[in-house]
Amino acid sequence: MFRLAPTALTRARQLLPRPAVARALSTNASTSPGTSGSGAGSAYGARAGAEAGAAQGLGLGLGAMVSSAAACASLVACIATEPSPARLAAPAPPSGHAEDDPSAYLDQARIEHARASGRSQLFPAIPEPNKSGIMEVPTKDGKITHKIYWEESGNPDGKPVVFLHGGPGGATSPTYRRFHDPTVYRIIMFDQRGCGKSTPGACLEENTTWHLIEDIERLRKQLGVDTWQVFGGSWGSTLALAYAETHPSRVSELVLRGIFTLRKSELAFYYQEGASHIFPDRWDEFIAPIPVAERTDFITAYRKRLINDDNKDEQLRAAKAWTQWENTTSALYPIPPSTPKGGDRVNEYSLAFARIENHYFHHGGFLAWDDWILDNVDKIRHIPTFIVQVPTLVPHTTT
Repeated sequence: MFRLAPTALTRARQLLPRPAVARALSTNASTSPGTSGSGAGSAYGARAGAEAGAAQGLGLGLGAMVSSAAACASLVACIATEPSPARLAAPAPPSGHAEDDPSAYLDQARIEHARASGRSQLFPAIPEPNKSGIMEVPTKDGKITHKIYWEESGNPDGKPVVFLHGGPGGATSPTYRRFHDPTVYRIIMFDQRGCGKSTPGACLEENTTWHLIEDIERLRKQLGVDTWQVFGGSWGSTLALAYAETHPSRVSELVLRGIFTLRKSELAFYYQEGASHIFPDRWDEFIAPIPVAERTDFITAYRKRLINDDNKDEQLRAAKAWTQWENTTSALYPIPPSTPKGGDRVNEYSLAFARIENHYFHHGGFLAWDDWILDNVDKIRHIPTFIVQVPTLVPHTTT
């Protein structure tokens, strides 16, 4: 049976230059996470929150983990000042789980219990933000105005942190307010173009990585922030890295979960062949809307349907299949197909998520070349960074 290797602090040690590690880990052991003040040490509280979030299923599922682990390994290889261990030891299986019974790990009751237990380790719930607003950004031709929803929670005078949600095409959630100590951090979140509370929904006009980076900078200036911690997972880690490499002087720390660098190999593993062998039943549902003749390139085949506004039924069917594939395979504790994201707005959510994510993936994230993020890592080598990541899957043994 495969078990997940532990990593967060080990990855941070491998990633940071030695002096930065000393600074980042200099928090007094008697100080509770998140109360160590500003600078590199204050990333500790966010790291603790990110670890808890990964534990409760906001991290990546097995299919995405393999691809994400490869991305993380590549990033660490570009930055690390010391060789990383060839392999990390696997943890013992949870008590009550038979090593020879894989179905025990997929039992929905246990999954829900694990998810709830993980959330109990986050900071207390924040029902409503301190303030929120809409940042209007017209397109160059003036035909469309993107209205970007943003909000602030926590300590108004605290250390600023910007939370970058996943997708592309996902949205913020009240749960995301709980990753940082609200007495220490000024927690800033926003819904990226075309998704969540930002409008127009599912809009692809002037919706690229570079437009989102401009939005982050515009929001930083609007809120009067000089530098901030940048926190992102999955696609949020991609955007965080791209933003930091574009505006390194504005980033005080990086906290990254589920590294994704949007390379062709990562996309091919998840959307062509790789994850398909880990979740064959889910894969059958994913490929169902696509004729056999078009199955040599699923991203392109889905794009054909997702941008076709003339056939709304086919468009929605494709959107739901695309979204369900990710939602049911990309969480450590999978979301069952019977409870899709979006609630009573599942159609709207699926359409925005699928259209925008496919749009970005079809265009390679709008990056100049495949390894753009890794090739520009020298620009952020000095930034204190924590990575919460499962770097590999290793067989569990008793030795």
